[in-house]
Amino acid sequence: INEGPYCFCEQGRTFIAYSGAGSWCEDYCIAILELVGDDPMDASAWKKWDKPVLGSNSEFVGMGHCSVIEEDKTIFFHAWNADEKDIVWNTVYPIVAKYRLEGDEFIFE
Repeated sequence: INEGPYCFCEQGRTFIAYSGAGSWCEDYCIAILELVGDDPMDASAWKKWDKPVLGSNSEFVGMGHCSVIEEDKTIFFHAWNADEKDIVWNTVYPIVAKYRLEGDEFIFE
């Protein structure tokens, strides 16, 4: 399942952040497509990054459905605390983080 695309630009590059896997799963994550060609309507003009930019870790699981504010380099998404016993909708948390692009890697703070 791929859902919730969000298009944004950073350092003259165009990206689509999207959520992958089921939103009810611990492995729900945020991944990136990058426009590497000239025509965004041509599927071959897009490159899928090798791994998610935000995925489950020791603090949070099920990260997904992001929005980006380019002007102040802020990303919003939802996740569950990693220590939650059950992943259910009434325990999901909104998360806000700053980001920066370094080469081919997004760094989140």
